[in-house]
Amino acid sequence: FIPGVELIASTATDSEIVDAAEGFIRSLGKITARVADAPGFVANRLQFALYKEALAIVEEGTATPEQVDAVVSNTFGFRLALFGPFAIGDMAGLDVYQGAYETLERAFGERFAVPDLLTTLVEQGRIGVKSGRGLLDIAESDKDALLAYRDRAYARLSALLAGLGPAPGL
Repeated sequence: FIPGVELIASTATDSEIVDAAEGFIRSLGKITARVADAPGFVANRLQFALYKEALAIVEEGTATPEQVDAVVSNTFGFRLALFGPFAIGDMAGLDVYQGAYETLERAFGERFAVPDLLTTLVEQGRIGVKSGRGLLDIAESDKDALLAYRDRAYARLSALLAGLGPAPGL
C-alpha cells in the first residue's frame, strides 16, 4: 500500500542492476527515490527522530501518547500525506521556520538550534514560495497553482478522513 520505495545501491552494485530494479519497482506503480547507502537511510532516520521527540514529550508530561498521535495526525502529519518537509517549509516560509527554531532553542537548548543551512538560506533571502526560492526552486509561474493545489488537496484529504471516521480502537 505504501507507494514509496527507497532505492539504495552499494558502491559495488552495477548501475545497470539499479536501473533495472528501479524500472521494475516503477512498473508496480511505486515511486522510487535513489538515496545514498547510509545507516537508517532516509525514511527510518526521519521516522525515528519524530518518535524520539514524541517519547520526550510524553516523558516530560506535556501530552499523553493519545494526544501526541492526535496532534501529529491532524496537523503536520496531515500535510505530510501530500508534501515532503521541504515543500511544506517552503510554503510556510523559511523565515517563519527560523523564528520557530529560535523560540524552541530558548526553551529546549541546543537540540533545537537553528540549523546552519536554514540560517544561510534566510540570510540569502531564499525564504520559500514567497521569495521564489527556498530549499526547492519553485517557478514563479507555478506559485499560485501550487498553493491552489495544496488547498484543494487538503480539502479532499479532510473529506476522505471524515468519510473513513476514526480508526477502530484508537
